[in-house]
Amino acid sequence: MKKSHWVSDLHWVRQTSQSRSQATQEKIFDSAEKLFATRGIGDSSMSDIAKGANLSIGGLYHHFKDKHTLILALYQRIYEDIHALIELCCQKERWQGAKIAEIIRGVLEVSFALNEEIPWRHKAKIAICEYSPELKSQHELVYQTLHKHLMEMMGERIDEVAHSNPAVALPYTLDLLFAVIEMHYSESFTIHSADCTNSTVIEETLTNLSSYLGLE
Repeated sequence: MKKSHWVSDLHWVRQTSQSRSQATQEKIFDSAEKLFATRGIGDSSMSDIAKGANLSIGGLYHHFKDKHTLILALYQRIYEDIHALIELCCQKERWQGAKIAEIIRGVLEVSFALNEEIPWRHKAKIAICEYSPELKSQHELVYQTLHKHLMEMMGERIDEVAHSNPAVALPYTLDLLFAVIEMHYSESFTIHSADCTNSTVIEETLTNLSSYLGLE
């Protein structure tokens, strides 16, 4: 999916220069992430993870002493990836001259595009959060940070909002926006069909949220 110029440079970043040990760990993380997404953590054995990474079981245990340690390290990778993207996405200079509708479109576009790049990440993240309440709490803080940054940017453009109570309407809009993204990631849209593309969902969401806020 083509992204607008506001977010066209945003994507999952991988370090290009890695030691052999780092490269092996990345293969382990990729294998574990896919398995956790498709089977769940409980049904993903260390042997399965090693096989997916083209390693011996001994090679896997050389890097991670047990599955719990691997899960914590995998979550840390996911957390760092998401945190880095949020920081890039929410740089105020990026959105210089953008209107609220363009910010909403940009957030939808980059969210959908990132899910296309690594489609199993969301389900793996859910599995890890279900496994560890502590990691779930940490993850919620990440999205609270995103919510805060977006509220600040939209608040600076409050004169665009014709809704009678912008103080209520703006945070509610973000709640709806995140709900759409979550439903898209979890493939729970009832409108999904062969002719309902990502672009259609983005346009319908933008039309409705713009109407709610009273944007021109």
